[in-house]
Amino acid sequence: MTVNWQVEFPRPFYKEGAIIYREGENSAECTYMLGGGNVVWIILGCRDWDAKYPWVAGRQEEVLRRVAEAVVQNSGEPWRIEVYPNKGGVTIRLQWTVDLDGAIRDGIVKYAEGPRRMDFALKKGTGPVVFTIVGPEEAKWAPFKVHSALRRHEIVARIADEVVRRLAPGCVPDYDESRPSEMRILLPSEGA
Repeated sequence: MTVNWQVEFPRPFYKEGAIIYREGENSAECTYMLGGGNVVWIILGCRDWDAKYPWVAGRQEEVLRRVAEAVVQNSGEPWRIEVYPNKGGVTIRLQWTVDLDGAIRDGIVKYAEGPRRMDFALKKGTGPVVFTIVGPEEAKWAPFKVHSALRRHEIVARIADEVVRRLAPGCVPDYDESRPSEMRILLPSEGA
């Protein structure tokens, strides 16, 4: 038997609120909240789900996955869904990659979020500065929907973490808020 279901979103989306899941005449409320880091959204069922919504008893994971899939489809973003049935929730994570394959040879680090791509310069440093990561000019940030220095820092920090992990183990990323598209990688004794 095919079940007709739908998900209703609040307009506009706030930092937290409720998403309504409907099957026929029945409805259930799922709480959502804005995440942090690479967690974009957290969607939770309610306590006593089976008692409150007996028509979906034992199917909380299925319902939460449907809600998460609807959120991802509605957004058009390249997000990844992770279900945590024991915790009664779902997280929606941003999918991103850092490609350092040509970084040492040609000084280019490739960053991607789904189909969106952007190149960063990786410059060898001197003295306590091992590397400096430099982002592209302003216009190249537009496809990434970067509206704040914090979001730029998040992207540059991901690249810096990969540079440290793969090219400069033990070194320390150093971020200067006055240059949100740039980060230095310092020798351990020079880091904060």
